[in-house]
Amino acid sequence: MLAEQGHFALVEGKVVSVRESGGTIYVNFGRQWSKDFTVTILKRNARNFASAGLEPKTLTGKRIRVRGWIEAARPEQIELIDWD
Repeated sequence: MLAEQGHFALVEGKVVSVRESGGTIYVNFGRQWSKDFTVTILKRNARNFASAGLEPKTLTGKRIRVRGWIEAARPEQIELIDWD
């Protein structure tokens, strides 16, 4: 269980959609962005991704693995799987 903010995680899955809003690019792993896993990329960093050959807008339908820190801001973001 991620009881604290700032845990490092490795998440793998198929990208369902990539959307932009304001200054953020959202890489969605599910249809309900508010309930499923989403990776956020600040638009100001998009050039770094493109320079590395990874254009965020082209990720829809692709299986990717993301490494990084997860920050939980609300308790509903954490689901207990093992109840011991």
